[in-house]
Amino acid sequence: MQERGANLLLDRGAVVYGTGNFDITPVAVQRLDQRMPSVKVQLTALPSSMQAQLAQQRR
Repeated sequence: MQERGANLLLDRGAVVYGTGNFDITPVAVQRLDQRMPSVKVQLTALPSSMQAQLAQQRR
């Protein structure tokens, strides 16, 4: 952000109008990929009560 002279960061959904040259997403992703080429994610199962609740919401 400092490289581009920005002092405010907004979620894309909060922007009504903007130009593409202020979007730092591609640069941020590229730099994260360089610093963290892989990330280990360990998934755990949801408790059965939460699984049932999610199943009801999807109906």
